[in-house]
Amino acid sequence: MEIILPPSMNKIINSVPGPRLKDYGKVYSFPVAQFQDGSELNLGNIPEKNDFGYQKYYFLGKTDEGWCILYDGKKRINIGMSYPVEKVPYLGMWVNEGGWEGQYNIAPEPATGGMDRVDAAKIWGMNSVLKGNEYYEWYLNISVSEGEKACKIKENGEFVI
Repeated sequence: MEIILPPSMNKIINSVPGPRLKDYGKVYSFPVAQFQDGSELNLGNIPEKNDFGYQKYYFLGKTDEGWCILYDGKKRINIGMSYPVEKVPYLGMWVNEGGWEGQYNIAPEPATGGMDRVDAAKIWGMNSVLKGNEYYEWYLNISVSEGEKACKIKENGEFVI
């Protein structure tokens, strides 16, 4: 499966130390993370199930487009999410290759704040606050289509091929 995102989403912050992305708070390039030893990890392609890998990261800063797509090239299926970027400015990604409790899954996480912890969100300038009795509304479109790989998804959930 491949992760397709707006081109501006090219930096991530590691939010869970793990076997692949070891250091909490380390910034990496996306889709290809480069390590100090010269090795690389393509975060844009989800590997086959294994008993080793998992990653949780957020894209650095506010996004300028509210969408993400997962494309399964073998089954030729696009799965997309679109949401109002002005209300949901962050995107997290949980990728479990099987290394976390044997589960194999991926979870794109549109978010109003980042880093899964209030203290870390404040440090990175990715926090959001609701006052008492205040509410916040936003929508999430989830779209699925068979066929060619999409390059974008519109605000209304329509894929662009």
